[in-house]
Parts: sequence; structure tokens; C-alpha cells
Amino acid sequence: MSNSLNLIPGSGKEFRDKEYWDKFFKIRGSKAFEWYGEYENLCGLLHKYIKLNEHVLVVGCGNSRLSENMYDVGIKNIVNVDLSSIVIQQMSAKNKNRKEMQFIKMDILSMEFDDAKFDAVVDKGTLDALMSDYSEKVDQDVDKMFNEIDRVLRVGGRYMCISLAQDHILNKLLESFKEKGWFIRIHRINEQDLDFYLPVFVFVFTKMKIKLTNLMLELQLDFNNEKFQRVNSIEEARNRIKEYQHYGLTKFYISNKTIDISDEVFVYLYDEKNQRYPRYTIYIVDLPGNVNKTKLNGIFAVFVVPIGKEIEWLFATKLGREELTSQAKYQRLAIVHLNRDHQYQSLDAIISELSPKVMDLAPKGIPSSYKIPLLSMGPDVDVRDLKFKNNSQISGEFFVEDVTPSDSVEPTRRLVFQNITPLIQTEIILKE
Repeated sequence: MSNSLNLIPGSGKEFRDKEYWDKFFKIRGSKAFEWYGEYENLCGLLHKYIKLNEHVLVVGCGNSRLSENMYDVGIKNIVNVDLSSIVIQQMSAKNKNRKEMQFIKMDILSMEFDDAKFDAVVDKGTLDALMSDYSEKVDQDVDKMFNEIDRVLRVGGRYMCISLAQDHILNKLLESFKEKGWFIRIHRINEQDLDFYLPVFVFVFTKMKIKLTNLMLELQLDFNNEKFQRVNSIEEARNRIKEYQHYGLTKFYISNKTIDISDEVFVYLYDEKNQRYPRYTIYIVDLPGNVNKTKLNGIFAVFVVPIGKEIEWLFATKLGREELTSQAKYQRLAIVHLNRDHQYQSLDAIISELSPKVMDLAPKGIPSSYKIPLLSMGPDVDVRDLKFKNNSQISGEFFVEDVTPSDSVEPTRRLVFQNITPLIQTEIILKE
């Protein structure tokens, strides 16, 4: 048991060291170490982009079973390279009966292969290990790696990079291959199939015969939608990826603990058809751990705030949401804000749409069959009387709407800006 504690380095920089990986594989022996998922998690995408008769290079192969799995389903022309002589010896011996597959000790920054030798290059966590910090030396090494991949790939070849896509890695990947003029696709692996709380992404960069002058970047991040979403900028792609990363981190943070009273925890959920603004903003609030649980109404519930009410203190402020959770008497409350830019049929339709996602945000131990109680202020999802809607070049979309506040019997007329909700620019009381 003590040996296993030494397998992960204390400093990210050690991931770049040949000596670390030699020691790692010597300690670990023949037991496979699978970065970011098994073959079963990746095979759908691998076989989407790699044909059986193509020549494949796996960079930084380690002792992963990925290559042998691909070989056994018919992809025979596989060359594996790694900087660690120990792992190359181990994997060569292990795969001696897979005659057509090679394991070669080689530095991926200066490979010895001929130009245009391969149809596909597979990188499963190697870039993440190489790009362990932000130094100029690391940046230069990554440029060398990308240039070598470019050199050994044929026109039409694919570089498949499996990564956690941390900020500096994501920026480097997208900017580098945009500059090279390659076609870019980004997929997400279902993290529920992985023993991992962060989303794992598969970047597929296709080498073009003629360098693309305009960015061609497509995303397939939503498992409920098989269509690719074309984005117009790297910034847009980066923002979408960050939302999934934030959601994964939030799920991990709240799954095993009571949310600290000093923390503000929320997630955005977007609709593929309308991504200008989130369809739902969900605040997660826990009662303090010292609350008498025998006096609670339950473990977990969802409170849907009607459009027009999200601006009020009880829903718009951290203290207000804590008060709402206390009044509702649930151990954890998911407080859902709707958005003026979207359409909603009914409260039942909302909870049906939200149920799979909000269960991800429930306290640990709740059964999947748990029927989530739905709380609200009434049957309406929109309590406004919309008087006027327009768009300003300076301030963006705005609304003039009449709403009766919860603490008043007199309606008020509000000027509300969509871009900076919940800011009310002007509010007047309406008198007969």
C-alpha cells in the first residue's frame, strides 16, 4: 500500500522527467495505468476517426492497454513511443504475440520517423503531462511536439488529443492548430463512465491539404445532442468547455460535504438552441450542519423562481437564499432562476427537464429513484406583464415590465437590462 502512495508526483514538473516515469513504471510493474478512461470509454470516438487499415502512432504510450485493445479489434499498424526505456521493455514483452505492433523508446520532441508516415496520432494524457507549467521552456517543447506531429502526419491525418483541457493547455492547443490552419473538433467523454470527477475532452485536429484561413471549429459536448455545434471563435469554445469544467468541479465539491456558509455555489445550464444566455441558473444552498434534522421536511428539493421575482432580495442575494432554504426546511435546496430570453411551458415541464441534472447536485447517498419535491410561489413560471422589449447598442436587450412585489399589493413598473440582471435600472410604483 505504501508504494502506491508514491506513484503520483508531488510537483507537476516531475511529470516531464524521464527518471520519474522510469521509477513510476518500475514500481507499478505490469499493472496498466489508464489516464482519462479505459478503451471502452474511448472506442466510439477512436473508431469514428481511425480506420482499420490506417497507420497509427501512439505518443507517450506508457503501459496503457489502449494500443493492445485497438490491435485486438483490427487496427494492426500501431507504433507506440515513450521516453521510458523501462515501460518500452515491459510493453514489448507483454505484447510479443502482437507481431505487427511496435514499441520504441523515442523522444516525441524529435522523432525519427519519415515525413507523412502516419494517418493518425493518438495522445492520451501525454500533452497534459508535458505541459506541467507555464514556463517558456515548456512552451517551446510543446511547439516542438506539435511540429513533429504535423511532420509525421499525412494530409487528412488526425491528431487525437485526450486531455483535461486546463486553461493553459486549452489555449495552447486551440491557438496552435488555428495557426496551422487545421480543422478542429472537440468531443466530451461521459464522466459518469469514468472514475473521475472532471470532464475529459477529445480534441480531433485534422491536417488540411490547404491551410484554412478561417477558423473551422465544431463542438459535440452534449450527450443528448449528436449534432455538432459550429462556433465562430476560440473564446466561444473556451467558454463552453469552462462551463462543463465548472459543473464537474461543483458536483465534486458538493457531493461529499455540506456547503460552507461562506461559499456561493451555482451552475449554469444552457440550451443548445439558444446559447446567448443560460436557460437555468441554479444556486445550491445547504442548511448549517448543526440544524436539527428531525424537524426538516426532507433532504433535497428544488425551488423554481418565477421570471419577475428573481430580482427580489429573497432570491437575488446570498443571505436571501439562505433565508429561503431555512424557511423551506430542506437539508439542501436547489434554487432555480429562469431567463427572460427563453420560453417555459410549465413548472412540471421545467422539473422534467431539470431532473437528470439536479440529481447530480443532490447530497451524496440520495437514491436515483428519489422523487424531487418541487417548490414555487404558485403555478406561474412568469409573473410579469411585459409592456415593452427592445435592444440598445450600448446596453443590449432591455424590458419594461409590470410586477407586483411579494411585499406589496401595489404593482411596480421596472426597466430591466438582460445583460446585467438582476439590476433594475428604474422602478416606479403604479397608482390608479
